[in-house]
Amino acid sequence: MEAFKRHHMVLLFIFLVICSTNAQVAINDDGSNPNENAMLDISSSNNDKGIMIPRISSAIRVALSLTSTDEGLTVYDTDTKTYWLWDGNKWRDFNTGPKHYVGEIFDEGIVFYVDETGASGLMASLWDLDGEDGVSWEPSTTDVDDCESVLYGNLNTASIMDTNPTSGAAYLCDAFSAGGNSDWYLPAIRELSLLLSHALLINTILDNDNDENTHGLYLYDATGTNTLFGRYWSSTETSDTRAMYYYDAQGYYTNTTKTQLYKVRAIRKF
Repeated sequence: MEAFKRHHMVLLFIFLVICSTNAQVAINDDGSNPNENAMLDISSSNNDKGIMIPRISSAIRVALSLTSTDEGLTVYDTDTKTYWLWDGNKWRDFNTGPKHYVGEIFDEGIVFYVDETGASGLMASLWDLDGEDGVSWEPSTTDVDDCESVLYGNLNTASIMDTNPTSGAAYLCDAFSAGGNSDWYLPAIRELSLLLSHALLINTILDNDNDENTHGLYLYDATGTNTLFGRYWSSTETSDTRAMYYYDAQGYYTNTTKTQLYKVRAIRKF
């Protein structure tokens, strides 16, 4: 037993000497040097092993007396089966769910807004729904009840669909399905404005993804003669014959007659 203790004391001494003479430490099974940018470099030559960090119960974790000086402390909670990080003020669960981001291709859409949780937001379809010729806003001569919201296109679209249109911007969005989801709608004017504010990012992604079925927002016309250029319908109505659209080329939104033929991009909440 005494020899066993001496053996471990020698190993501990060697380890401490190594640490005191070399600020970097490598733990591996092939004798390789640590990464020059790492204080501690743990690796497996066959890439077939992991690292076990402290495993504690929720009760023990919550009972720990931690302050801002403990920021970065990480443990594995055996009750929640997730990793937890102390951010200097409170515990944060590593695995609370998917964290989405603007520009992400997700559920056959592209994300253009994410709320503070990172789990919910708004996404747009990966292509325009109007083909190449644009569509009108229907019904074009009817004042739709409860269709004036500048924020909630889903409510506007539902009101429009209550009039039983068989064509038009809202009809195309309501009939659209992608990613197993059929809750797409024509965005309200503020939702549309937010979408188009990310046009550079969206177009960079969709126009360079090597997928001929996707395309960015239609914002540029080399001839300068196409009236569809940069004009997208919103679901926000202003009268029986007029509704709001966004003109990206000029960076503003206004209203016009519903019979105009403009572009349509569907969005949905997730």
